Amino acid sequence: NDYKDDVVVIGISLDRDNTIARVPSFVKSMKINYPIVYFNDKVINDFGGVSAIPTTFIIDQKGNIVHKMIGLYPRSEYEKTLKNLIEGS
Repeated sequence: NDYKDDVVVIGISLDRDNTIARVPSFVKSMKINYPIVYFNDKVINDFGGVSAIPTTFIIDQKGNIVHKMIGLYPRSEYEKTLKNLIEGS
């Protein structure tokens, strides 16, 4: 919500057929307020692969991946990265 005017967040679920049915209830229980899409091999390949969950891709307005964060980071790290990108544009 703090960056809603500058940032679009999209979640990508890596769930497979045997767990994909759990995604909507997880989204609801975690109060996720951004869209979640389901992966396919093209998406994973286009993003250079995902070796761990979570993996965060920061993408600029031109569609370029400008930062990739593998693993869970403190909120302050995400905010610092976003602020630098927003202020630099």
